[in-house]
Amino acid sequence: PSPPPTPGCAPGPDRSGAAANLPGLCRAYLAKPAAQRAKALTTPGYAPLVAAAGGAAEVDDFCRRLVPDADPAATPAARPTHTGRPASKATPTSGTDTAAED
Repeated sequence: PSPPPTPGCAPGPDRSGAAANLPGLCRAYLAKPAAQRAKALTTPGYAPLVAAAGGAAEVDDFCRRLVPDADPAATPAARPTHTGRPASKATPTSGTDTAAED
C-alpha cells in the first residue's frame, strides 16, 4: 500500500508549483535583454511559463500583465543613473573665508 497523501499537497496542475512560480519566471524573463528572451523560452525551465501564456509568442504580453512592476521599460525610474559623482556636492554658497571679513 502507498502512503496516504499529505494534506494540502494534492497532485495536479494547480498544485505542481509551476503556477505559483509564474511571477518569478516572468520577472526573470523580463529582466533579460530582449535579444535573449526568445532563446530563454526554448529552455525547459521556462516551459511552464510558455504553456501558461498560451505559446512563446504570448509570453511577453502575458508577463507584462502578470507582473507589470517587473517590466524595466515601464519603470525607467527603477534604473538608477550613475554619474560617478555623489548626488550632492558640498560646495560653499557664499564667502568661504568669513573670518577675514571682521
